Amino acid sequence: MFVVAVSGDIGAGKSTLTRLWADLGAEVTGADEVAKSLWGRPEIRAAAASRWGDELFDPQGTPRPGEFLRTAFASREDHRFLGELLHPLVWDLLKERSGRGSWRVLEVPLLFETGVPEWVDATVYVTAQASVREERVARSRGWATEDLALRERWLLPGEEKARRARWTLANDGDRDVFLREGRNLGLLFRRLASVVEGDTACGSPDEAARIARALVEGRLVACVQTTPTRSLFRWKGRVEEHPEWVLSFRTLEEYQGPVERRIRELHRYELPVVSFRVPSRLGLDARLWVTESCGP
Repeated sequence: MFVVAVSGDIGAGKSTLTRLWADLGAEVTGADEVAKSLWGRPEIRAAAASRWGDELFDPQGTPRPGEFLRTAFASREDHRFLGELLHPLVWDLLKERSGRGSWRVLEVPLLFETGVPEWVDATVYVTAQASVREERVARSRGWATEDLALRERWLLPGEEKARRARWTLANDGDRDVFLREGRNLGLLFRRLASVVEGDTACGSPDEAARIARALVEGRLVACVQTTPTRSLFRWKGRVEEHPEWVLSFRTLEEYQGPVERRIRELHRYELPVVSFRVPSRLGLDARLWVTESCGP
């Protein structure tokens, strides 16, 4: 599993970007929707009402947008209280929902304000000039300039968010340029999410070395580790025990077929077993190295 967290200034285009990545195969979850679901919990509503009063909510228990903006964003302390009330639970739920799918994208507006968890592999910040964003939210949401300023008054400066992000995408001008750059980054992420580990066993150290070199020099795998072992197995009705040399390697999903074919071409076993699996955890830089080492 490969997890990308996306943040961005209001009106910069982060939702446009995540929809583009969804079309490329990413499973997208939005932190805002998760946060909204938390207002259904009585203990959350009670904590907010104890600070700001029951008038914060409508008869259905949903925060009134105008009242919510006036109170929860009134001071840095109010904004911090809201964050401490919601964000730990939001991250817990996002993590639960990040356990499915090889490429997960989380849209988190307050990503850098709340801190990036260690289980997030990559971060992206979407930015645009304030004047551009003001025009967009006025057109799409009917906001006045002061509405945008009020919502952003306690957030980190854009320069700081850009410094903390691994990738930054600007969406100030030509939409086609932004979409093209976003698509290219999405294709990279999809490839990073496709890293797999594999292994096979050989009957001699020379055979193991020959196959390992062929795989690496052929750019079918990024690396091979050879480990001596002793294997007990059933073959054609008999139980046999032999020394073997296990080749462990990292490659990409698209090369699983070519890797297996190459091993079968060079292997002396009648039935060499080649297995592949998704790594439980592999860092971003390691994934980049694997993708750069495999293929043309």
